[in-house]
Amino acid sequence: MKRALVFLAITFGITYAYDFLVVYPIAEGIAAMCAWCTVLAIFLSYVTIRTGSTFAAAIGHGAVNGTTNGATLFSLTGGSPFVGPLCTGIVGGLPLLGVAAAMLWNMRRREKAGTLRIPAAGLADGTHRARR
Repeated sequence: MKRALVFLAITFGITYAYDFLVVYPIAEGIAAMCAWCTVLAIFLSYVTIRTGSTFAAAIGHGAVNGTTNGATLFSLTGGSPFVGPLCTGIVGGLPLLGVAAAMLWNMRRREKAGTLRIPAAGLADGTHRARR
């Protein structure tokens, strides 16, 4: 669980730096975007752990990127970054926040029970790096 929390802190920091240096001069809603990216990182990390492959998370990331601005394109006013219909707003973000909270709870429960299997990065299944 410590690795997951460190990963989330790093993701939040990188997202915040990117938003502050790149996105903030262009648009508003930096805090909403940081929160959204952190919640999405929880979701995609859970998908990677459950499937044992990064391909499912990559497809999910592409799907999110492809559909995120659909609400803006098809709305009359373009929406508000804090209320909606964007996924960074309250309307679009609350459902994903609930799902991410359930995923974190499930990972913590499985970690305590000893049934959480995190795949080793870069190694084939059943392969272990030799200790020196």
